Amino acid sequence: MHNTCTELFFEFQRGQVLQNLEITVKRITERAESAEVSLYQVK
Repeated sequence: MHNTCTELFFEFQRGQVLQNLEITVKRITERAESAEVSLYQVK
């Protein structure tokens, strides 16, 4: 019983980490896109 509980906990943690990674990637992509736009505006 204890074993499955810890397994579930690790699965949950892994899911959280993946979610955080996705959010980070999205933010970086958005920043890169806005940086590109400002570069075009400078030109």
